[in-house]
Amino acid sequence: MSARRFTEGRYGLFAVRSARRIGPLGGTAGGVRCTSLPRRMRLRACSSASGANPFNAGKPLTARDSARTRFWPTMIRRRYTARTSMKVFALPYDFPITGTFSVASTALVIIDMQRDFCDPRGYMGTRGADVGPARAIVPRIQRVRERAAALGILVIHTREGHRADLADLPKSKRLKTARSGAEIGSPGPLGRLLVRGEPGWQIIDELTPRGGEIVIDKPGTGAFHATDLDHVLSVSGISALILTGVTTGVCVNSTAREASDRGYEVLVLEDCCAEPDAGDHEAALRLLRIEGGYLAATARSDDLLAALETLGTVRMPAARHA
Repeated sequence: MSARRFTEGRYGLFAVRSARRIGPLGGTAGGVRCTSLPRRMRLRACSSASGANPFNAGKPLTARDSARTRFWPTMIRRRYTARTSMKVFALPYDFPITGTFSVASTALVIIDMQRDFCDPRGYMGTRGADVGPARAIVPRIQRVRERAAALGILVIHTREGHRADLADLPKSKRLKTARSGAEIGSPGPLGRLLVRGEPGWQIIDELTPRGGEIVIDKPGTGAFHATDLDHVLSVSGISALILTGVTTGVCVNSTAREASDRGYEVLVLEDCCAEPDAGDHEAALRLLRIEGGYLAATARSDDLLAALETLGTVRMPAARHA
């Protein structure tokens, strides 16, 4: 069996990555003996031992890698049972925490992937911020979206923007954006910044909403504030949200907090979210996982895709929204 097939096969994506940490056959790591794994996985562990960073050989440990080692005693056990309880490997707990993953009750939310946040001529670029990280996550969001659509998972887009007359723009928000050099409503290369109907307000071409996908227009950072998102989710029978988009520390974080307060289970895909500053991105993810994942769990897109692969290619019935 090839390394790729083994990785995505019977024991799940992270079984192999976890096994690498164990070391020689019969050794231990985090209190878990290599002999507690199936023989085939133990052999893979022996051939895959890779030095100081068990998750990315030859590179220093990242904050996420450190988090994985902290949760080490449960990692292998969770992946070993993944086939019998359909969950997504995540930190600090597998998602969803209340039961098994359900296509019918899960929605993928793509937050604010608009030209104003992803084009250097838009709002974020006018502020002098780097839009490169936002552009870099587009292919990963596309892959997740394609898989979600194939399974019939509800896809929701959000757009942040204000009325043309700015009647819904609080004075404090206007002054804060003016202080940063990009006052909302001021003219720019893509039209007035963060104003509905302007070219910069539109979602980028690569992620243009399709038929059956829902678009939520919001005046604030959180997707629930002053919108009908909660009602749409309730009508659709949604209880779990997978969040992607920009920015990790503001709109993604705000939406995760709002969703958690309303009783939704939240999974944030780390490599499908972005901040202009990598340090701010990592800090935002740590805050989401604070107090044992009180606000959300986090995972990488590969974690989700590996879990969804076990569902096959069965499509749900006709789209819930035309």
